[in-house]
Amino acid sequence: MKNKRVLYIFLTLLFLVVATLLSSVLFAVKRTSLALAGQSSNLDSSQIKVLLDRSIGKNIFLIDEGALTEELERAHPYIRVISIERIFPSELKLHFSERQLLFDIKLSDGRYAVADFHKKVLEVRDTPSGGVLLDMALEDAAPCQSLSGHAIDAAALFFEAFYGLTEGDLFYDEYLFKSYFKKIGVSSNTLLIETRLGAKIEILNYNDPDDNLTSKTYFALMVLDERLTEKEKTSSTIIISSKEAYVLK
Repeated sequence: MKNKRVLYIFLTLLFLVVATLLSSVLFAVKRTSLALAGQSSNLDSSQIKVLLDRSIGKNIFLIDEGALTEELERAHPYIRVISIERIFPSELKLHFSERQLLFDIKLSDGRYAVADFHKKVLEVRDTPSGGVLLDMALEDAAPCQSLSGHAIDAAALFFEAFYGLTEGDLFYDEYLFKSYFKKIGVSSNTLLIETRLGAKIEILNYNDPDDNLTSKTYFALMVLDERLTEKEKTSSTIIISSKEAYVLK
């Protein structure tokens, strides 16, 4: 009986402390700040700040990070929220980066949906952005839409493998990826890639979990860069299997 009484007293005190914190003016958001990771050319920090400032006056404990992230990314398709930091007692700090153009998908009406590595549509435009063209059928698209499908899933997997070649020593970013590759498609378990130079790459069983796509990608680029003549780079087809590379000239 005595233990129950102590428990009730403890729970009552805990409730009072929590209620005090939630209602305290001390923990109302009074300021917000932005922390951009990397550089930005398509984001307006002032507009992002205006949206973030809507949290001013709200209790810092009651900020719904998921809802705020969704609101920010819906209003600004190029923003990628990394985290929303609570700096007690009264500041919110947004950590974010700019999404990068990577893929172009031609729509049924002739326009192009532009998407990033995370398969999110950044904008719809009349002309290609200069990204890698995806060989996939897409009727329509809208900014902030998340795309799915065999081709874009394969292309995102390929970009991740390409990026993995750096191992912290080089910077294989979206720009370099786009400078190498012109078009990506998929047929069954084969990844079909057209390079900017004209050569084609076919990676067999690209999605085999027991096979390393990064190693296959490295092998394909090594063949392209080191084994082919300048003329061969414009017309050859490189076929990559688990253990071998074949070149059709």
